Amino acid sequence: MKTIFAAMCMLVALGFCTSTMAADDKKMKKEAPVDGSVVTITGMMAVKAKDAKSDVVCRLTSGKNKTDLMYNLVATGEVAKQIETMRAEGDKVKVTGKVTGDSIAVDKIEKVVYMKK
Repeated sequence: MKTIFAAMCMLVALGFCTSTMAADDKKMKKEAPVDGSVVTITGMMAVKAKDAKSDVVCRLTSGKNKTDLMYNLVATGEVAKQIETMRAEGDKVKVTGKVTGDSIAVDKIEKVVYMKK
């Protein structure tokens, strides 16, 4: 009787762990936004890839995990200068723009400031 009870407890525990792990995997993966949609994403900027197109100013990571999406920020004129300045200073930013594939045509960028406790 004790053996059956122990086996049942292990099966219940195993089922619980499996369902929890699956839920965590879903939370970690972010869905890519639909092409043509306007999004606002917060993240850190990095230098653009060597093989990037000429209109790409830099890259934006959308989170802390390696599985988070990375976008090329596309801009010209004053917005491009603003992006480059913020990237050089290492600012965390909030970017708003239109998504096309792995690129965001930046309409607005602002520095994210966290209040210190």
